[in-house]
Amino acid sequence: RISSCSAPTNRSMPVLIAPECRRTTARAQGLSIVSTLLTWNVPVHSDACCGFHGVLSEAATVVRRLQAGTCMPAFEPFFEAQCTSCGLFAAWDDEAEEAGGDDAS
Repeated sequence: RISSCSAPTNRSMPVLIAPECRRTTARAQGLSIVSTLLTWNVPVHSDACCGFHGVLSEAATVVRRLQAGTCMPAFEPFFEAQCTSCGLFAAWDDEAEEAGGDDAS
């Protein structure tokens, strides 16, 4: 289920990167990161308990490097819609729509 975002209704919540949208669930955040990690080919130390935790360790190194790097004041997510179940942002796939997506008759 995809929807456009709307203005926040509860002002006591923390400020989100896109405050007009709902927060992405913790489960979706984790799955999104794991999905990205599955596309990496990085060295895994021999003392790692498994490939997943070895790649995750490399990701933590990347995160530390990014945190220590230059600020990006104009950083904001690019999205056209948001999943109403998990809160992940989405962009429309015009090619899929033209090929006969859900709205095709």
